[in-house]
Amino acid sequence: MALTAFNPLQRRGPLGPGSYGYQVAAGEQIWGGGIVGLNAAGTLQRAQTAGTVVLVGIAERDYSNVGVATVSPDWVVVNRGFWVMPVAGATAALIDQPVYATDDGTATMSVPGGGAANPTPVAGNAQFATAGSPFLGLGAAGANTGNGTFGAVTAAETAQTGSYLVLFSAATVFAVYKPDGTKLNTAGATGTAYRDGGLQFTITAGGTAFVSGDSFIIPVASNTSPFLLGTLSGFDKGTPCVRIKGT
Repeated sequence: MALTAFNPLQRRGPLGPGSYGYQVAAGEQIWGGGIVGLNAAGTLQRAQTAGTVVLVGIAERDYSNVGVATVSPDWVVVNRGFWVMPVAGATAALIDQPVYATDDGTATMSVPGGGAANPTPVAGNAQFATAGSPFLGLGAAGANTGNGTFGAVTAAETAQTGSYLVLFSAATVFAVYKPDGTKLNTAGATGTAYRDGGLQFTITAGGTAFVSGDSFIIPVASNTSPFLLGTLSGFDKGTPCVRIKGT
């Protein structure tokens, strides 16, 4: 989970080459022992902060720039090397495989995906009829004939980020296409919970039936950091060790 205080991580072996100092981004709180990255301006922030473009290692100390509208005048050193830390899903068979971070205190073997709670479906969206769209040619654009409604939509970490297409072929039958344009195997039906591709939702039929070509777009935005932290290097007394990239 995300850090709320200094995190006393243990290091194994010498520091990796390339320990660098960075100014802290405006408004940001850095915790020592936390996984940190850079934004497009090259200033330091926690892994989960919006605008992170790359992870750079483990912060050496705490630094608060909260409530400050400018980058810090001071510098925080970020270290690489081998670090002992919990890694969700780590097993001996996965040594040398990539490790990812979802926030400044969480590492996982799973590639972070969508995870956006309750993305909003958009009815009659013309995106799938736009040139260059992976959904081009799948149906006619425009408002839906049917007036059925969505219940709550959830997206798991396995969901792709981007826009899913829900496309009706009959009054109660629909297919779902992932943002890359590939069709999911599960066929959908109104009144039945749909679960596939990391999505879960139910469409309830309305007073006016859907017709072939009616559609919804479900936008899924990532709320996790999709960035590579390093590789699983081994275990120390049962706890995974991560080789932070750059070593």
